[in-house]
Amino acid sequence: MTVVKGTPLTVTIEKMVHGGRGMGRWDGVPVFIGGAIEGETIDAVVHTARKGYLEATSVRIVTASGERVEPPCPLVPRCGGCQLQHLAYRAQLEAKRAIVAESFRRLGRLAVDVPPLTPSPDVSGYRLRAGLKVGVVGGRRVLGFYASGSHAVVPVSSCLVLHPRLQAALGPLTDLLARSDRWIADLEEIEVQTTSFSEEVLVIFRMHHLDRRALGAIGRELQAVLPLRGLIAYDRQRHRWVGGADALEERIDARPRSCVTLDGIVCRVSDRTFLQINAGVNAALVAALGEWAALSGRERIIDLYAGFGNFSLPLARRASQVTLVESSRSAIDDARFNTRASGLPVRVVASPVESWTPDERDRHPDLVIVDPPRVGLSPLALDRLIALAPARLLYVSCEPATLARDAERLARSGYRLTRIRGFDMFPHTAHVELLAEFIGPPADRD
Repeated sequence: MTVVKGTPLTVTIEKMVHGGRGMGRWDGVPVFIGGAIEGETIDAVVHTARKGYLEATSVRIVTASGERVEPPCPLVPRCGGCQLQHLAYRAQLEAKRAIVAESFRRLGRLAVDVPPLTPSPDVSGYRLRAGLKVGVVGGRRVLGFYASGSHAVVPVSSCLVLHPRLQAALGPLTDLLARSDRWIADLEEIEVQTTSFSEEVLVIFRMHHLDRRALGAIGRELQAVLPLRGLIAYDRQRHRWVGGADALEERIDARPRSCVTLDGIVCRVSDRTFLQINAGVNAALVAALGEWAALSGRERIIDLYAGFGNFSLPLARRASQVTLVESSRSAIDDARFNTRASGLPVRVVASPVESWTPDERDRHPDLVIVDPPRVGLSPLALDRLIALAPARLLYVSCEPATLARDAERLARSGYRLTRIRGFDMFPHTAHVELLAEFIGPPADRD
């Protein structure tokens, strides 16, 4: 039978896979269905037929899993932001753990013991940054998120995962879009940012052209209704306008929020600098990385893709030498500011990892930390890392597939994966943050 778009199927879900979809088989062909849970039987309709597999949409749950719950957000499944709200939270954690193990088996050819994930202290209201899309629905401009699998904008008046300060910004920003001002038509995206330490927000406009006079007036209006620290705007040529400040402060704690002490490091984070969106889980990640580093005070550390110093600064308190390598100009400026403000001995290097030339003091470090973007390490970056010949490597990743791929490449160079731990940085989504430890070959420690 030829399978085309619209073909009805009945599928029993064997497991959940990358992206949070359920996978079953129909006539021996893998079928991927969003919103399906392991063990469920689903009536579905094919929406995409590809070579070797099918993608389908659920139309009826024949046999439901005991872990299925009613999604707390009414926009599920139209909004593409949260793929797992139909799962009880404990089941979300287990599904992600299984997806990580499957990724390592299939892509890294490694059998990995993945312990239970570290849960998020908050499963709602945790998100500190969000990019909101501007679209047109029913002839009116709206603010929201892309629908699942498309660029159609789903209007959002509230969002389960947004921090309360960002939630409070949705109404005033939506009201702006309802106005007939000429510059409104230029808006394409509005990003909102806050931190767990700051009581203020940044609002970032991305638009066709910059109307500085209009932006100044809008900034004053928003200041009257929001705890606005700054309004920033970019046009398509990346020209930039700033009204107020362009940075917030975040405290990086060496311990999870449940046992916060006064030893947190207050850091400046600019609007263009990457910041983990879940402060409670970031605290747990920083604490775990410090525990695994097991520093005695004599170690030399290199932190690649280091950002504003999220890992470097806490570790610098217990190491003899820390070198921070980063390519983003805003992150470099923030890292230098934070290093001076904290008084910690961190050397800041402005360079892409691929083109960085280490000097003699960087050779054979005791520990290297890498936190690359979702695509993982490029072949050249991996070559640079291996040439450093670190005794140990701590790899932070938000993408199991690319970490598994890089683990296999590291294994070919003699690095042994010794442990891995997952952190639920993004509750209700299919994403997971990972920390993996690799030990170098004995010959490289001489």
